[in-house]
Amino acid sequence: MHPVMRNLALPLWAGLLCLTAGIILPWQAGVYLRNHVTVTLEQLASNLHAVARVTDYQQGLWRSSAQVSIHSTLLREPVDVHLEMRHGPWLGFKTSTPTAWGWFSIQTNLPQQGGISLFPAQQAVDAWLYADMLGVLHVGTRLHGAIQPLGEEIRLRSLMHNHANQCRGELRLPGFKWLAPTGDLIVADVSVRANLQHEQGAHQGDFSVDALSAAWIVTPNTVKNRQELIPSLPPSILIELPRIDVLLTQSTQLSAAWASARGVNLHALGHTLGMRNNVELGRMNSRLGWRDVNWSVLWSSMDTGQLTRSKIPALNAFTYALGEGEISLEALEISQPQGRIFVTGALRTHTPVQDWRDLELHLHTELNQSALVTWMLDTGQVNSLQTAQEQLESLRRQGWLDDEATPGHLSTTLDLWRGEMSLSKRRVPLTALLQ
Repeated sequence: MHPVMRNLALPLWAGLLCLTAGIILPWQAGVYLRNHVTVTLEQLASNLHAVARVTDYQQGLWRSSAQVSIHSTLLREPVDVHLEMRHGPWLGFKTSTPTAWGWFSIQTNLPQQGGISLFPAQQAVDAWLYADMLGVLHVGTRLHGAIQPLGEEIRLRSLMHNHANQCRGELRLPGFKWLAPTGDLIVADVSVRANLQHEQGAHQGDFSVDALSAAWIVTPNTVKNRQELIPSLPPSILIELPRIDVLLTQSTQLSAAWASARGVNLHALGHTLGMRNNVELGRMNSRLGWRDVNWSVLWSSMDTGQLTRSKIPALNAFTYALGEGEISLEALEISQPQGRIFVTGALRTHTPVQDWRDLELHLHTELNQSALVTWMLDTGQVNSLQTAQEQLESLRRQGWLDDEATPGHLSTTLDLWRGEMSLSKRRVPLTALLQ
């Protein structure tokens, strides 16, 4: 090789490497994003029954941006976010963000208005995602301008050698507001924790969502129009320390709980609730488990229009959708100062499934007699304690209640099997109910 060429070989190779890594690869990454970001967002949105629209895509050499609008029937207003994307082998971050070296990043300011927004709106929170040099995706949130993230970041790792994926970490938000069709859901101090693994086609692990408090406020247009000189407060429910835990094994278990719940002006929703204003709903703990249940198919089978026209075809469709799945209510406990309500149950089919008669339902309820008597008095079902006790004793003699096992407690059992239903010791004819 000529000495001049030999001296130029290393600079040429270094220049070619810099050209490829610094210009060609980042530019091609921007082209790839322009062609695929819309499709990817639409697929993610469709899983959440939403539609994502990408507009004003600006492609640059090392940086691109896009405006995304998310529309859904679950939202009264769309959600609009602005995405700032960086692509290149050294993307880096500003000094106000976590330091990282990787290939790709997305940053956005979480919306302060719209269908889902931060609460309180004065909070400014940034969300970010980046892929590091090892291919691990990092997702996090932080207060605007702060260096430390809110909680630990969530890491999404793909282990190609054993075809497994891992998702571990924690995300926190000061709070958010969801404008649902039936009302506003406001949640304060939210934390999401995940420890999930997908291996050999199966999901394992657990994740949880908990908050300091949550409130549901019914929108005025869903409340009956009434002429009032002084408008009353809208119906609402305030929940303290709500928490949801999901455990993924061969079967799935969902646990939900709250420390206390109070209702305000619930009677405005209708007299059928039979509740006073400022009712104390008490502490709640529940565990729901299921196995081999296709929830998408199951919900699709529950056509309310078909159920109104004819109940038997609707029950048949529900039974076919449940298939060989099984749903078990391991516990639903509501504790109040007057007592508690405890419910367990199971729902399954017997194969081969032919029609709704192969559906089996078992539901058992226990409650304190004092709590039921208090509710009967508060709702005007009876006008005296003696009348309430006489009615309960009459129901027990007629077989609508189980035999009293514990003094001061009531229980009842609902069973459906082979097209026959019974409530405690009384057979319930289904002919009139299914017409």
